[in-house]
Amino acid sequence: MESFKIQRETLIMKMLVHKDRWNDDNSGFRHRNKFNTRMYISNFLNSLNSDNSKIRWKASKGDVNFFESCAYELNSLNVKTVLDICCGMGEFVNICTKKYNMDAYGIDPIVDCLEPYGIDPETYKSFTENDNLYTGSIESILATHSLLNNFKFDCISIQNTLHGKQWKTSEFNNIFKFLKKYSKYIVISDPANIPDFLCLSGIKCLHKFHGSHGRNSVIHKIYKIE
Repeated sequence: MESFKIQRETLIMKMLVHKDRWNDDNSGFRHRNKFNTRMYISNFLNSLNSDNSKIRWKASKGDVNFFESCAYELNSLNVKTVLDICCGMGEFVNICTKKYNMDAYGIDPIVDCLEPYGIDPETYKSFTENDNLYTGSIESILATHSLLNNFKFDCISIQNTLHGKQWKTSEFNNIFKFLKKYSKYIVISDPANIPDFLCLSGIKCLHKFHGSHGRNSVIHKIYKIE
């Protein structure tokens, strides 16, 4: 598994170098800065890991209609880079990359264990073979985020997750600090245990989606980090 991870990291860096060579900007500084940014993202994503014992939810089926609507709204905001935390099997990431040509990456903890989270071997295989999807927990994200240096994603999304009552206030505060530091926009379902979430400083609601997932009971919003 470790050798596979190393091979994958090497391949990703080669792809990033190749992509940068197509940059027609003659400024050497801007070229190096763009490469460094991609290196920060790669280092961060490849540092993540997952502790299955800490998973507190069961995998749920994605809502393609919501994913389509969300990607459309983000594209209208000129979003180019997306980090989707708790991405499931990567449906939203695939829409962002294939339909809107965004640099989108997904992180999810549950692919390390096929049971009891309802993940069949073929689905697991499709996840591990997707270069834009990574295994990682929220805990590992918070532990390694410094590898991003000062890079900000245009958008970080945590969909169909934070509205659960299992989150402690202290946990959410740490997540929110991460979102504010490393993103320009966020897409989340409002935390059930933080009733005064909208009163938090530094965010502005831009868009409220219709209900999604399951019985259409999950409400997501796009916030701008100010």
